[in-house]
Amino acid sequence: SFEALVARQAGVITLAQAVSCGMSAATVHRRARDRVWSRLHPGAYLVGGHRLGDEARVRAAALGAGDGSTVTGPAAAHWHRMRDRAPDVIDITVPLSAKPRPQPGTCLRRREPAWQDVLDIREVHLTQKPLTASETALTLHDGSMFSIERLDGRPAETVTEIGETLALAPVIARTGT
Repeated sequence: SFEALVARQAGVITLAQAVSCGMSAATVHRRARDRVWSRLHPGAYLVGGHRLGDEARVRAAALGAGDGSTVTGPAAAHWHRMRDRAPDVIDITVPLSAKPRPQPGTCLRRREPAWQDVLDIREVHLTQKPLTASETALTLHDGSMFSIERLDGRPAETVTEIGETLALAPVIARTGT
């Protein structure tokens, strides 16, 4: 049902999803125009009464970028629960054939990620933990620390250790200063 979908998606819904639930496109556009709903990205809305938190921002960016989009970098790290907060700018990878327009709060990159590097968590496509960790470590410019700890509590220091830690054991990851 419409209500269940909106609840499952932190208040975010696409035009196509609303229409598939029996709502007309005109009704969706009217609710956005009358500010009953907030338009977050082209075709992605926050339903009235829902808070625009990190989950809604990341989900809306992914849905607004279209089919085949993948959340990457620090936003994917947040979705994996490797970081406490989503970044201000959500990195999204879109297929080479996609033509979404850049939106405030998103950074688009066109490429075809390998299927092995992508998974679905809570109905959002995102990069696997090893790729997410490496992209996040390379993109943090805010002075925060990002570390992957091995099971023995020591930091994973090499790419091999990071890959083994993420692939074979539960991850204890944290952000901090």
